[in-house]
Amino acid sequence: MNELPKAYEPTQVEQKWYRFWLEQRYFHADAHTPKAPFSIAIQLMIYDGFGDWRYINTYAEEVDRVTAADLQRAAKQYLTKENRTVGIFLRKTGDAAAAADDPEIAALPAPAQGMARQQIARIQAETDPAKLREGLAQMEQAKAQVPPEMKPVFELILKRAQERLAALEGQKK
Repeated sequence: MNELPKAYEPTQVEQKWYRFWLEQRYFHADAHTPKAPFSIAIQLMIYDGFGDWRYINTYAEEVDRVTAADLQRAAKQYLTKENRTVGIFLRKTGDAAAAADDPEIAALPAPAQGMARQQIARIQAETDPAKLREGLAQMEQAKAQVPPEMKPVFELILKRAQERLAALEGQKK
């Protein structure tokens, strides 16, 4: 019976998979792929953004030609202290308090609360009743297509849009 190694050594596994991926040409473009035309169109659009859609035909080979020395040279040239930009991202402290202030938003799943808060803020900022009516009509049409897990969020946004429209129309009377 083979003894298990004391420490995991990923090199053999990685080499095996990398060789397999190369043999299967996973890193190369294929004009005769069975993929849907839409995915090919997206790829062509991306390569066109690089400068020329035909780049799809040479990109993999050009990437394969890049050596460790090329990367080290570029890193030494461009990744210098003088070129450094440091960003610090901080959460606004009011997010948790804002959710707690609105029990309907707080009742939503955590990942959906920010989206709901943002949409409701946009609705509250709207001053044109015609735009709100148009948005409500579009929401009503899309209502049946909302995934079940998003229904509570959708219903709350719909409710707030209706309330905002009623408030705006009440001001005009």
